[in-house]
Amino acid sequence: MLMNQLIDKFYIYTSNEEEDLLRKMEQPCALNILTEREKFVAESCIRKGLLTKIQMKDSVMLVVNDPGKIKS
Repeated sequence: MLMNQLIDKFYIYTSNEEEDLLRKMEQPCALNILTEREKFVAESCIRKGLLTKIQMKDSVMLVVNDPGKIKS
């Protein structure tokens, strides 16, 4: 049995900045178009498992892992 099946409401704490960035990223986004602050916040989201880095040719793209669970 998986842990997610046992825990019904699993919540990862996110700051206001992280929530804003996740809401802004409706589709895959290139890392190089983000500001320095947004890059710092994105790295925090990657460590928490909320974002994923994907290497595409010569650029790095960021993708939200589970867009359905982002608070509106």
